[in-house]
Amino acid sequence: MSRQMTEAKMLPVVKRLFPAVEYERRTEVPLASKQVDLCAFPKDKTSPPIAIELKVYRWRKALWQALVYRQVFSLSYVALWHEYLHRADLDLFAQAGVGLISVQESAATIVLQAKPSPDYQSRRIKELTNGPAE
Repeated sequence: MSRQMTEAKMLPVVKRLFPAVEYERRTEVPLASKQVDLCAFPKDKTSPPIAIELKVYRWRKALWQALVYRQVFSLSYVALWHEYLHRADLDLFAQAGVGLISVQESAATIVLQAKPSPDYQSRRIKELTNGPAE
């Protein structure tokens, strides 16, 4: 199945981790020269905003992008197709504070929780993503 898997097919599965009743979810949010695949803004404003980068197997590229997102978002995750999760360096993700999500056809699971970014500034969210500020 992995040869046919795409980020677009993974997106609805990952979105289920961030239900619409609790989060304002936006896809392909512009941020500098990149686009964040999925942003989840908590509706209750008590939790921090989350950036999620989806990749089928290119975990190094995804980690790099997620590190950039940590400058604007408090929490940053990489969602990888489960067949390639074993290739990802979990220690490197943990050191970077980036969370990791395993994606299967019908479910996504958080394998490693993201750590809040010390660089997060809520006012920058609105400026850089046109998203809601806290």
